[in-house]
Amino acid sequence: MSFVAAGSYLINSLGGLVEGLETLRPFSPFYYSGASNPLRNGLDGRHALVLAGAAVLLLGLAVLAVRSRDLGIGGIRLPVLRVGKASG
Repeated sequence: MSFVAAGSYLINSLGGLVEGLETLRPFSPFYYSGASNPLRNGLDGRHALVLAGAAVLLLGLAVLAVRSRDLGIGGIRLPVLRVGKASG
């Protein structure tokens, strides 16, 4: 995963220097987080919506990936602690 983050950062950084990479800059989340200079000019609403949409999409994909795992087969079975009534 860090390879994807480093690659998208490089595409965004080098996109301003290399003409061939300029068209790939919108595919990097770093483009949307810093393109409008949010510390000086405020947050651009369209860029914030793109980042929020990407976060929701990736969260949905992660939930689907985790839910499809079969965690009940094999592995270690932990004992279940059963609490009964106290005598006395």
